[in-house]
Amino acid sequence: MELGYEGWSARRDSTWPDTLVARNLRVLPIAEGVVYGTYCYTVTQKDTTSSGVSERIFVKTPEGWRIAVTTAFGLSAGAPAQCK
Repeated sequence: MELGYEGWSARRDSTWPDTLVARNLRVLPIAEGVVYGTYCYTVTQKDTTSSGVSERIFVKTPEGWRIAVTTAFGLSAGAPAQCK
């Protein structure tokens, strides 16, 4: 894990969201060096806000933890938030 975002490509790449709020983070070890994580998100990019649920599979490598799989399931426009 690394704190901060100075080295992120988001600092250079305008396709990244303006704001990302992640809530209800849950992680579950599923094998040695493999962790499943899920969280509820609200993201704003260029005056458009959307919400949903995102999942990640993290794998421990010699260089540190890496994201192996990522998914996001957005809510339809106007749908009530599912994560509280």
